[in-house]
Amino acid sequence: MRKLGTALSSVALACAALLASTQVHAQAQGDGPRAYQMLPEGVHALTVYGISQDGNETIDPATIIEGSDISIDIGIVQYVHPISVRGQASGLFIALPFGQVEGSLTARPPFNGISGDASGVGDVVLGAVIGLKGSPSLSLQEYAKFKPGFSIGALTKLTLPTGSYTQDKALNLGTNRWNLQLGAPMGWVIGESYLDPKLTSFELLPSVTFYGDNDEPFRANNMSQKPIYRLEGHITRNLNKAVWISADALVSNGGETETDGVDNNNRQYSLKLGATVSVAVAKTASLKFSYGETVDSNKTNSSDGKMFRVVGTLLF
Repeated sequence: MRKLGTALSSVALACAALLASTQVHAQAQGDGPRAYQMLPEGVHALTVYGISQDGNETIDPATIIEGSDISIDIGIVQYVHPISVRGQASGLFIALPFGQVEGSLTARPPFNGISGDASGVGDVVLGAVIGLKGSPSLSLQEYAKFKPGFSIGALTKLTLPTGSYTQDKALNLGTNRWNLQLGAPMGWVIGESYLDPKLTSFELLPSVTFYGDNDEPFRANNMSQKPIYRLEGHITRNLNKAVWISADALVSNGGETETDGVDNNNRQYSLKLGATVSVAVAKTASLKFSYGETVDSNKTNSSDGKMFRVVGTLLF
């Protein structure tokens, strides 16, 4: 039993890999550091997010309303089910957001200086992370002794239009469209094992997100959007066996929209920076605290503002 507890403690310290954050939250840090490290065989993860964001983004981080002041306070409940694919640790996940959004919107059409608010349930997210290399499927005891190195996987996230949505409201919890994100999470971990108190990791997540049309946008008949390309990066470092820190960055580009066939000339670009602190509060539980904000953009078409996020993870 002591060995089992030690092994689970190492998982909590590594922050329970495959905790694939959903796209409904603010993108100041993207999916977050150590989000796609592997889980041992048979270990499941339940994660609860608390997110507070202020800026010009709606609940959908691909949707920006220039000149607006929008506040978002949401929670997300997520479950990760571990699987093995060709001997590599992989996982399936489902996430459900809920909360509220409110804001004063820009004077530019179609919003014309109005205010809006909404509360309820957001869009369900389904996904999978498949290990391709460097993430062998291991028992708890094997996991505690495993020496990590380079790993790469394949990420798929499908967001379904299931959330609360009303066409005559400028702000909603749902997005009334599907989107599909494809990515390749990769990283290089330096350390003798996940128990190493000096464990260091370098992580990259290139991804592209495709969007379906919204056939009931606010004060219009149809809205379409081109793909958004993102590159997320993190450098993490253990301070001891219970605490690690991270420097976070996210670059986004693309996402031009058309409303009723008219090009809105609003291609996005932004660079966001942030930081994260993670604490293992028990052998099977951890807390992460993240802050991030936009530091560079193309000013007229990109996100601005800041975000604070708390993430609690329970392994079982």
